[in-house]
Amino acid sequence: MNEVIKIFGPNRLKGDIRVSGSKNALLPIIAASTLVDEVRLQNVPNITDCYFMLSIFRELGGNFTWLDNQTLGLGFSKAKSDTLLLPYVTAVRASILFVPAILFAFDHCKIFLPGGDSFSPRPVNYHMAIFEEFGFKCSLSKNYLSINRSRRTPNRVTINLPFASVGATQQAILMATFFRVNTEIFNAAFEPEILDLMKFIKSLGVKFQVLFSRKLIRVFPAKRSKPRKSHIFKVQGDRIEFITWCILGALCGDLVRVTGYPVKWLKRPLEVIHETGARIKVESKDTVLVKTQGRIKRVSVECKPYPEFPTDAQPLLAVLATQCDGNSTITDTVFPSRFSHCEELKKMGAQITVKGNSLTVKGPTKLLGASVLSHDIRASASLIVAGIIAEGETTVDGIHHLKRGYEKFDEKLRSLGANIFTMEQEVDHFC
Repeated sequence: MNEVIKIFGPNRLKGDIRVSGSKNALLPIIAASTLVDEVRLQNVPNITDCYFMLSIFRELGGNFTWLDNQTLGLGFSKAKSDTLLLPYVTAVRASILFVPAILFAFDHCKIFLPGGDSFSPRPVNYHMAIFEEFGFKCSLSKNYLSINRSRRTPNRVTINLPFASVGATQQAILMATFFRVNTEIFNAAFEPEILDLMKFIKSLGVKFQVLFSRKLIRVFPAKRSKPRKSHIFKVQGDRIEFITWCILGALCGDLVRVTGYPVKWLKRPLEVIHETGARIKVESKDTVLVKTQGRIKRVSVECKPYPEFPTDAQPLLAVLATQCDGNSTITDTVFPSRFSHCEELKKMGAQITVKGNSLTVKGPTKLLGASVLSHDIRASASLIVAGIIAEGETTVDGIHHLKRGYEKFDEKLRSLGANIFTMEQEVDHFC
């Protein structure tokens, strides 16, 4: 049997939604929990990628306990294996962030190449360059990465990232912290999820200097050995989920209240949604009211690293563009081939043209229910959003991708009045 989501549309939405804890903040923090003997994490989302990371954490010698639905207790002393040749590693991109703990314990490591979404090639060359700056030599095979000590760890490290990569910035911070080396990271990424990781590590005695204007992060690690004191940390809300609900409110919201994330970190996404003509009212520091309001105006947006419009919300913006008056253009400078959702949206009647790293959407277009297949987390959400506004029945397959990053997405939609269900569908077998 195979789970699918069925939506019967179109739907008008109304009500209050609180976003879950952030996937993109949580996964690096689980890896960073190898720095401390005990930690209690709050606001943890119940998503598949969390379980993948916890399985790796346990394989390395850690232990975890669910204290309630959103609170996770983690314990770790020292990495007990120098290899990560597990299927979970290939399932989640953040698995490569466990490498610093292994190198700290063994001075060598062998790991399967990390996985994650399949929308674009995501090489590990930035990570390899970081390991080499800390005195290691890397060799890459078809399926795994081997890392071995080649020289002493330097007293000071300077990292120059060719691109403001989120994962590479996190990796450099973790390596600096484990090996207690003063480190400068130039062209660093500054996504709020990175700031949450820094907040977590700062609680362990590490100091940071952040120079936004120079895209520079300086790490001044604690000089003492690994902290042993248990502490509590609350994971921030999910930024991309917050944007998802705002886009839904702009498409079909009578009045949707979205809460649980600092509005100050959403300036550009909210600007873009407001520019389409949607009514957005900031109610408090972590709450906005969103309502569709008449004709939806066309958009022209470039997806770039924070603080610009995020690539993770690009598939959702494409759905909004199908209802805009005129031709909208969306360019993705981060993942230039992240357009698997476009062919599926075309099955529903969307008029989308992809050229290079840009897509052009002609609107407004009446979407009709269809059977579609999702290929990654955000594509899943975008196809469900399309089903909400489409006429008739929409079946979204591949929702295991959705469950990697969204907690109780269908339940939350039903709370707003959506006619949506998750059900099992028999898989055809041919001899």
